[in-house]
Amino acid sequence: MDYQSKQKWTVFFLIKSIDGSIGDAIDMINGIRRDVEACNYISVVFCLNVLKKNIKAIEAGDKDLEGPEGEDPPRTTVFYRLKKSNGQNEGVKSDLDKIDQNDEFDITDPKSVNGFFKDNILNKCHADRYMLFTWDHGNGYGIFSDKPSEKPVQVAAAVEEVVVVEESIPIQKINSLTPALVSNATKNKNTAAVDNVLTMDELAAALSNAFGDKKIDLVVMLNCYMQVFDSGYALRKHIKYLIAPESFIFFQGYNYEFIFRKLINEPGLSSRKLAKHIVDSFELKLYDKQDVGFSAKANTALFANDVSCYSQIADYIDQLAWALEKEVIQNKPELIMARKNTPSIGGATRLVDFFYLLQNLQKSLGKNWQQELIKKLLVLKKKAIVAQYIGFEFSNNVGSANPSGFSVYFPIKLSDEVASIEAFALFENTSFKRDKAWYTLVDKFA
Repeated sequence: MDYQSKQKWTVFFLIKSIDGSIGDAIDMINGIRRDVEACNYISVVFCLNVLKKNIKAIEAGDKDLEGPEGEDPPRTTVFYRLKKSNGQNEGVKSDLDKIDQNDEFDITDPKSVNGFFKDNILNKCHADRYMLFTWDHGNGYGIFSDKPSEKPVQVAAAVEEVVVVEESIPIQKINSLTPALVSNATKNKNTAAVDNVLTMDELAAALSNAFGDKKIDLVVMLNCYMQVFDSGYALRKHIKYLIAPESFIFFQGYNYEFIFRKLINEPGLSSRKLAKHIVDSFELKLYDKQDVGFSAKANTALFANDVSCYSQIADYIDQLAWALEKEVIQNKPELIMARKNTPSIGGATRLVDFFYLLQNLQKSLGKNWQQELIKKLLVLKKKAIVAQYIGFEFSNNVGSANPSGFSVYFPIKLSDEVASIEAFALFENTSFKRDKAWYTLVDKFA
């Protein structure tokens, strides 16, 4: 394959797998190699931040070759391109062509990520259109955390005939949020720990520096809780569609084979239709273990959003924040009531669905409160959300978080006081906070 020639598509992956998720990463790559034959108009490039001991397992596609346990094993980042199989590896249509390895590459550093975009994507796999997948833990505004929780999570029961099957899955297998994460230069005021992540404004800067005015067609996140307004707002000038969960998501996640078959058969498909197809891939994915698939689908809320609408939505959220500020003096109890009746999204204790919050604000302040403004926001919601999948657990549970498009940061304590913005330092540096009034409103509740 001539990698210097311009492709119709380049699909590139940023993957971090250092905490027990390597088996899922290998399964994902194996599925693509098995069902996707490399072709001369689509390039597929992987950037994998992994433990050195697991490189052999990745390249052989064999989870049994995973390296032995050890304290603080060395890490590295390896880069591969998909190439047509030479026939030596039975059962696959494509092989991994190793193009580089870099022990100094930092997947949380926008300079390193920008270098990957320039060196391995633009210089070697320049294309008409681009799609980026990110794969690891997420926390609403940052990805690639070093500190996922080790606490097992009880997943929902799956009923098969008259037998109830339950399984406790280590949280490493579920791509979950760890609330005490902060950006590269920020220290969480509630803990001495500092955790490096790649924030969405940092990703936006890396994309801007590499691609300039060229927008990435789709960014697809296999990272929990990333369908937060701050994230889409940060990326809005550099991408067209953001496909991400508002909830947590299992590492098995998307049906990559289903996605790539569509892309290969219809390379001219619009980005909007492809975004919808990716959401459909989640719903149609088959799992080896029925109970795990049941839980994965039941507890995930996934949305494909057109972020070109986000500047206008942000302006309306500004107007909403100003209107709410006027209500703080006389109607603060009603505002707290509305917030407390808007449950958090899964484990993301400071994130709530924006449109469900709007619904509860109208209930507490009166159905005619800011009726025209809310109508405008709902019109934009319909325009922005291209596709959605909402697991039935959200609608079946009393007090459900009711995810419906994207979350916003709005913390609350168990008492009737809303926590200070300092409770979640990660969101102190978002461009949405810098540009707009929402966080000024939230801070007034402290």
